[in-house]
Amino acid sequence: MTRTWDRDTPSSASGLSAITPIVYPTTSPTTPSATPATISTTATHRFIRPPRPSSRARALDPDHLDVRVWQTSRTSSPASVSGLAARVGEDGPVPQITVENVTGPVAHHGEGPVWSPSWGGLRWLDMLAGDLLTLRADGAVDRLHVGDHAAVVRPRTGGGFVVGLARGLVVADSDDSPVRPLPALFDDPTVRLNEGAAGPDGAFYAGGMADGARPGASALFRVEADGTSRVVVEDVTCANGLAFSPDGSRAYWTDSLTHRVDVLDVVPAEEDPRGLVRRRPFVTVDPSDGLPDGIAVDAEGGVWVALWGGAAVRRYSPDGTLDAVVPLPVSQVSACAFGGDGLDELYVTTSRQGFGTPDPDEAASGSLYVARPGVRGLPTLPFSG
Repeated sequence: MTRTWDRDTPSSASGLSAITPIVYPTTSPTTPSATPATISTTATHRFIRPPRPSSRARALDPDHLDVRVWQTSRTSSPASVSGLAARVGEDGPVPQITVENVTGPVAHHGEGPVWSPSWGGLRWLDMLAGDLLTLRADGAVDRLHVGDHAAVVRPRTGGGFVVGLARGLVVADSDDSPVRPLPALFDDPTVRLNEGAAGPDGAFYAGGMADGARPGASALFRVEADGTSRVVVEDVTCANGLAFSPDGSRAYWTDSLTHRVDVLDVVPAEEDPRGLVRRRPFVTVDPSDGLPDGIAVDAEGGVWVALWGGAAVRRYSPDGTLDAVVPLPVSQVSACAFGGDGLDELYVTTSRQGFGTPDPDEAASGSLYVARPGVRGLPTLPFSG
């Protein structure tokens, strides 16, 4: 099922012809052999239906109807796994966690996965196409065209959702309702929204980047329920991530080109109207391992960081120690989020942005992946506007 908020043809993205929204068909389930151990030195990636009945069934791109298997030993981990005893959160070798390909390459620039019971499961974005993607219970993927650019989506406290377009936020009461724009955050046409999230108090934080990642050209904003906004962090080059600790006292955020994930303290607006203060480094990522991108936090306080160009998601303990790696068979890993009925599945988005001629090593770029890391995530925080 395909819906659009207007009658305009969806805009092209990065040289693509105009995208025609489609629903991707499912195939008959392929029964795998015994489910592999969660921790492995060589990750296996299959176009298969997840083995648990409660899991979301996968949908395949029409050009990839056969089961395909990749083997990869790529990892950004400084340590290898010897044996299967290691697990997330324990001392010892850094465990590597397997992933499964859920959808096949359905997106050009997949971004921003988010799970919410209010809309029945998982949504994510095909950012440069301006499309909101929904994984249906039967494994098919719905597209809703929301604009020329779609950076972030979150549920709203009163129902519906908020989505970040190029210059600011819009809200809708449902998929079929008209959208209401909030005041623009950017008036410079070369600067656009790139990422955001709602905070524990219901305010929305949204950050941007300039064309060509012009240094210091953007900012991180706080948007109140009534649409008023203020700058939280100035001189931002490429805002990404933003997730909160289980007790809501800390926020994890990255300006990707700093090669750091930073931590900020969450304070009441009465103490400081920005809501986030005392920014300081949490972890630094070696440039050879990729750029820190999307961020998720689990119920134990672990911080999961997608590595753009690094073919992996890393988990850091609350003290900044690397203690798990999720290797992927594609390099441009953009974001991650916990989902599933028990919030025990880690969904990972990927991108084929910037790839020219087909590269067999990146054939699955643009796919949505899922891992089962053995820890649970946190419920998605809604926007109060």
